Amino acid sequence: MCEADNRWDSKKKNVEEVYRIVMKKKKRLTVLLSSIMKIGFLGFGGGSALIPLMEKKLVREEKLVSEEEFEDAVVIASITPGALPVEIAGSVGSKTNGWLGAVLASSVMALPGAVMTILLLAVTFFSQEKAVQQFSFLSVGITAYILCVITNYIKDSVHQKKREGEQAKAVILMIIVCALTCGKNLYRILQLTQKPLFSLKTVDIFVVVFFWMLSVQKGISKKSYGIALLLSLVYVLDTSRLSLWDTLWVGRVCKVLMLVICLGKSRHYIDLLSQKKEKINWSIYVAFLVFLGGTLLVAYLGTDKSILFVRNGLLSSMLSFGGGDAYLTVADSIFVQGKLIEESEFYMYLVPIVNVLPGSILCKCLTGMGYLLGYHATGNIAIGLMVAVAGFSCSVSASCGIFFLIGDIYSRLSEVEVVHSFKAWVRVIVSGLMLTVALSLINQSVLIGKSITNNQFPVLCMGILYGINQMLVRKKKDRMQGIWISIVVALLCCNLCCGK
Repeated sequence: MCEADNRWDSKKKNVEEVYRIVMKKKKRLTVLLSSIMKIGFLGFGGGSALIPLMEKKLVREEKLVSEEEFEDAVVIASITPGALPVEIAGSVGSKTNGWLGAVLASSVMALPGAVMTILLLAVTFFSQEKAVQQFSFLSVGITAYILCVITNYIKDSVHQKKREGEQAKAVILMIIVCALTCGKNLYRILQLTQKPLFSLKTVDIFVVVFFWMLSVQKGISKKSYGIALLLSLVYVLDTSRLSLWDTLWVGRVCKVLMLVICLGKSRHYIDLLSQKKEKINWSIYVAFLVFLGGTLLVAYLGTDKSILFVRNGLLSSMLSFGGGDAYLTVADSIFVQGKLIEESEFYMYLVPIVNVLPGSILCKCLTGMGYLLGYHATGNIAIGLMVAVAGFSCSVSASCGIFFLIGDIYSRLSEVEVVHSFKAWVRVIVSGLMLTVALSLINQSVLIGKSITNNQFPVLCMGILYGINQMLVRKKKDRMQGIWISIVVALLCCNLCCGK
């Protein structure tokens, strides 16, 4: 009898332990999705603008992942095509809740912008202009809040390096990164018509940094150092598309030489990669494949153009380097020139909407184009929604699929000295990019003032709200008060002073 009681107590404890684990995961998933949903609604200014906001919410406040895990996700998302905030959300979700967390977190991040895109496309066109204007005014308030978060992110990066005695290096690196990437936004704010001297994309910055850290190692000769410096400068000049040479062969030769040097330096790391016996988490890839396949099947029941649309959507997602503006160019060449979407609808209705709404331009574009394709093919709104969901899942699945593939390789090389060095400075590099993002956000407010209100009151309003948010941060009241104050004041003041 006593032995039976012991077995019963042991089984009871096991059941209780399993229950506690399940409830803990469920609670973490709930916190994860609610946090990401809030971030998704604040996604004005592009994916990079959300990096400090996501770190603040997911790392510091909710402690869902460590700072190192988050920074790894930022690095991988920055060097892969796709929607950056969606990829980071998928990474955090996989750390907390496996494949289910990855699919749900990435989808929830893209959901607010995608849903609002469909709603604005679905409403009658005569009311669309007014709705876009209100979202523009709302973005002024959100911009002030995001600028405050970006400022504090940069301050924390400098303070972190100050404790390590490398504050001066950090500030110089931030300035260099900003100088190489901010040209286009800075010239727009200053209303300069000349072509900017430098205007590199995020992926170009990481290419140069990886090449520099890989080629310039301890014990390198002065000759090798000079070659690495020369190739880096040529790459920067060529990527900036300066007219220093009339032919393309200089840039191509430079990239080939950089690749050869990297392969030579990384031979040891390639051998190390092949020796790693870590298991690949196939469940995540299967989950996103099922997610994509299920929605494609539903969309195919509505129109036979769905397969062609999803195929082109996957292709465009894989080519989406360089942010939202670059993706619009890709979408034009694949969907507009491919006669799947009318040029007038793409530029007159879809582009203005995706530019003013929060969220990834990639996800909003594919969702919106899916709706337009399905609706015009059948004249049925329900079919339009079915194809829109296929476009949405296509953008999320393609982004996260490539992200996790590169992430598996990156994790296998996590102990390599070069990767360690890069991780030590990645926050500083991102901070330099944040300075460029800040200029982009300011430029958007300037454009709102110029195109909608015919004055610069939105910029003044944004500056005042930025000061209010900084005061709230100092008083430790920066959780939700700053967001709501910014939204309400921006909508009220812009409509009273500038609304048509």
